[in-house]
Amino acid sequence: MKVFGLIMALILNLLLIFIEGATFLKVKNKRNILKFYTFLQNFIALAISILFCGFAIRELLGYGNVPELMKGLRYTATCGLAATMFVFAIFLAPRFKSGKSNSHTDLFGGLEPKKANLLLHYICPIISIVSFLLFERGTVLTDSEWTGYAAIPSCTYWVIYIFLTIAHLWKEPYGLTASRTEKKNHLVGILLLIAIPTLFILLSYVLYWLNQI
Repeated sequence: MKVFGLIMALILNLLLIFIEGATFLKVKNKRNILKFYTFLQNFIALAISILFCGFAIRELLGYGNVPELMKGLRYTATCGLAATMFVFAIFLAPRFKSGKSNSHTDLFGGLEPKKANLLLHYICPIISIVSFLLFERGTVLTDSEWTGYAAIPSCTYWVIYIFLTIAHLWKEPYGLTASRTEKKNHLVGILLLIAIPTLFILLSYVLYWLNQI
C-alpha cells in the first residue's frame, strides 16, 4: 500500500476499534454480542481491524506488506458492516419502533440505545467502507471467491438463528417468525429471512466491483 493510504487506513481502523470496543464494554451481558446479527458483525469487524492494524504497523516499519489474506478479511468485515447498516435501517429499526422486535433498551449500561445504534449501525459501517474503498486499495483481491467467503459469517448466523427458533431454544431477538402466543404474518417473516442474505450478497458484489475499479 502507498504510505498515505496505509496511514489513513490505520487511523480509520484504530477509530473503528475504539468506537466498537468502547460500545461493547457498555453491553451488560456480553453474550448478547453473539445473539444479535448486527452486534456480531461489529464484533467480527473489531477483531479483524485489530489484526489489520498490526500488519499495517509492520508494513510502515518496513517489515513486509499487508498480505492479501488480510485484505480479504477486511473485505469480509466491510461487507458485514455494510449489510448491518442496510439491514438495520431497512428492516430492524422500523420493527424496533413498532415493538415487533426486542429493543436494545436493556442491553447497555451508561449508554443510550440510540447512541449505540448510531455508532454500531451507521458510523462504524461508514468508517469501514471509506477505509476499504479509498485507502486499502494497495492490496488487490485477485481471488473472486472472496465474494463467497465473505458470506460465511452471515449464512452461519442465519442458519443457527432459524434452527434455534424452530427448536424453541431461545427467545427470538428479531421476532421474524410466528410464535405460539401471537399471530404473525408467516409470509413477511419468510420474506425478511430471504431478503437479508440476498441483500448481503448484492452488497458483497458491489463492494468487490468498486474495489477493483
